[in-house]
Amino acid sequence: MSRRWKNRSLLLLVFIFISFLLVSYGVSQQKPVIAKSCATPGCHTAKAGELWGNLKTVSGKAEMIQIDTGAVWTVKFDENTKVKNWSQPLNKLPKEKEIAITYVEKNGELYATAISVKPPVSVDPSKVIKVDAVKKIWEEKSGIIIDCRPAGRYNEGHIPGAMNIWFAEFDKNIDKLPEDKNQLIVYYCQGVTCALTPSSARKAEALGYTNVKQFIDGFPEWKKQGLPVASNVNYLKDLLAKDMPHVLVDVRPKADAEKEHIKGAINIPLDELPKAEKLFPKQKNAPIIIYCLKDNLSQKAFNIIRKWGYVNTSFLEGGIEAWKKAGGEVVSGQLKTQIVYVPKPKPGAIAIEDFKKITGKIPKNVLIIDVRDPEETQIGMIKGAKNIPVNELKDRLNEIPKDKEIIVHCATGMRAEMAYNILKEAGYNVKFLDANIQFKKGGKYTITEN
Repeated sequence: MSRRWKNRSLLLLVFIFISFLLVSYGVSQQKPVIAKSCATPGCHTAKAGELWGNLKTVSGKAEMIQIDTGAVWTVKFDENTKVKNWSQPLNKLPKEKEIAITYVEKNGELYATAISVKPPVSVDPSKVIKVDAVKKIWEEKSGIIIDCRPAGRYNEGHIPGAMNIWFAEFDKNIDKLPEDKNQLIVYYCQGVTCALTPSSARKAEALGYTNVKQFIDGFPEWKKQGLPVASNVNYLKDLLAKDMPHVLVDVRPKADAEKEHIKGAINIPLDELPKAEKLFPKQKNAPIIIYCLKDNLSQKAFNIIRKWGYVNTSFLEGGIEAWKKAGGEVVSGQLKTQIVYVPKPKPGAIAIEDFKKITGKIPKNVLIIDVRDPEETQIGMIKGAKNIPVNELKDRLNEIPKDKEIIVHCATGMRAEMAYNILKEAGYNVKFLDANIQFKKGGKYTITEN
């Protein structure tokens, strides 16, 4: 055999070997297996056959779960899948919940052998402090409160006056701790499953601090109780730079606001605010940021708006002066008189009105896929749609043309979002309907927002 043919044979063997590896290990190995939040020092390290991240969505009917590790993974489960630290059905898991999935791979699909919900951290009860006690310390300024989350979380919202020392940067910021080793220090992070609070507290105690308490319920509990939340100029700058929908309220007197204000703000003087509830958006999760000249006045405005049920309300710590000091732009003139808040849809979601137009007369370059189970379609389906249950989608990709726009729907939007992630990863031009569809006999249906 000539050297030329030997080289070709060698290349062919290498190609076959690489192909074998790709089939054996699957395309899954090309994606991150652990979310950045889980990989924070002091948390976890994913092992082979494990995924660590946040719940994206789960469907008990389809027996599928999606986990976000920085990329979305779709994993199947069944009655043999062990569920740890969770006694309710999996579809009752809240979105973004921290979970770990142990899986095996068969024919290019992932199957969960175990799904573990991150449990509360274990802490000495004598070192734990509850929200009422933290509130008292905050009001009396009788201790130092330290937020040990990453800066991004802190910027978005924190206990007013709290210092930010992210656990991963603890050693770089020892000089920020008090000289008095008997000074009361309260640490908090993102809740009962977050290990950053006990990890930070242990480090402080190792340095000789004798009065360290842990607010294990953390910022979610503080926020849930409707207590004052501060955000900073970096968060507002980020919202503006990314053109993220939000409501910015200047509660200073009209003359002061017109003299200079942050661009995009609406002016509702503090004394007029109690009667202005109707001006605010219907979406109670809308990000609302209040600013004034003094934080105590901003907090008064916060208390009014938060009592209306707006759960993502905060005030700009340091007010307009902090904004200007950080180089933020101010403008003069009349402010807006109406609040306009239009939330951005989920990535890949199609507007209900656009969906209705398409289903009225489906264009030739569009394919609508109903990802419900066959028995669900017996009452009715959209005329011209194709039924492929979401748990069969990967096995039936050959039925879906790549030269068409694919629009997927289910009954509630949950399985449709799963299907969107599967098809997007497979290279399709796809959108999904994030809404409820209720079919009636004869094929008629109604669509309502989630």
